[in-house]
Amino acid sequence: MKAFVHLFFALAILAVAYASDQCPKVNGEYVEHLANPVDCRTFFKCETGVPILQE
Repeated sequence: MKAFVHLFFALAILAVAYASDQCPKVNGEYVEHLANPVDCRTFFKCETGVPILQE
């Protein structure tokens, strides 16, 4: 049972981490911004599933 709980939380953490690094295919009500893992002075603005580099 303990292993099941650990597996559940590990999968939940992976799902959140994976989902937060992708642009949604459809634009929502608000613009989605993603951090640039290489340069902290820039970010990506999502436009219909395509990340566009912004400063």
